[in-house]
Amino acid sequence: MEFASTMLKYIAQKLAFICMGVSINIVSVCVFAEKQQVLRLLVWEGYAPVTQREKFRKLISEKYSIDVILKVNYIVDAEDGFAALRLKKADIVSPAHNRINDKRFKMIDSGLLLPLNLDNLPNYQQLNPSFKYSKYLVKDGVHYGLPFAWGPYGLVYNTAYFDEPPQSWNILWDPKYKGQYSVADYGEINVYLTALAMGYDKKALSDFDQLNNKAFQAKLTSLIANAKSLWEGVDTADDLMQNKL
Repeated sequence: MEFASTMLKYIAQKLAFICMGVSINIVSVCVFAEKQQVLRLLVWEGYAPVTQREKFRKLISEKYSIDVILKVNYIVDAEDGFAALRLKKADIVSPAHNRINDKRFKMIDSGLLLPLNLDNLPNYQQLNPSFKYSKYLVKDGVHYGLPFAWGPYGLVYNTAYFDEPPQSWNILWDPKYKGQYSVADYGEINVYLTALAMGYDKKALSDFDQLNNKAFQAKLTSLIANAKSLWEGVDTADDLMQNKL
């Protein structure tokens, strides 16, 4: 069992740096068979490309003579990661950063996550300095996950309908684009962009007390009500082709 535990930590940590695009990798407890191991990933679509999976499987096979079977499922809702870990349906997840230490979930305090051994992560030294010590992933000096990429949310527009690029998020509230744009089916993102459109400082984006007012609620409600569609998981080219924004 000690070997199984050690291998889990190594495999999960190694995968964190091979699967390019994963913003945060968190490891939960699982038990391996002797020569063929199954590693269950729950990640955002695009975070575990097939080419990287095969490189990882080859690495583990050559180094440890273990055939790793990767079972990859995609996150649809931001809370999927917590549910999968709690129900022991995933070994590695890439949750949204604001879910990990949220008072509703407390993934570290509840014992859902294994600590990372940074000795097994030589690329740790190559990380952006702001990623090396994230308060929401470190407790008592111990890392329980590592981010290595930001996930930007941009305003994409169809050039067939615009001579000049939109200059503000407020374009989404322009009456002439009512029913002609798509936004994420992800509450926090819509809260953030509504706050930015209203001129709130970035430090206020997650401050419920500042945003809990009628003007903000009305603007957020109209954003969702006037959208043509809400995309889930990862937006696609089809979302843009069917909309102007």
